[in-house]
Amino acid sequence: MIMSISSINVWADDTLNKTTCNDPEINKQWNDAVIKYKHDPLVVKLHTVRLNLCELVIKQLIDTQVARMTWEQSVISTLIEKGKQVTTTTNKDGESLLQLFGNF
Repeated sequence: MIMSISSINVWADDTLNKTTCNDPEINKQWNDAVIKYKHDPLVVKLHTVRLNLCELVIKQLIDTQVARMTWEQSVISTLIEKGKQVTTTTNKDGESLLQLFGNF
């Protein structure tokens, strides 16, 4: 599963009223993604991070700049995790993708 994370916006502007945390369409996109990929722990992880960051922004415990930086770090670490999963996945002959494609 490769989900286009960049197509699901998280932070729009530095003002609370313009944050995508309150955007019903974006919230629906995330909820739909979790339903569709409910067995993918990385999608669930990102959704959980987003919900918690939104809660902190809405409560004004952190600003959107901190939320945005935290989100970006979470996305990067999740993509790295996903990459590790893909490279260790094996084909029907027991060869990992890293074994098959690891050399340039």
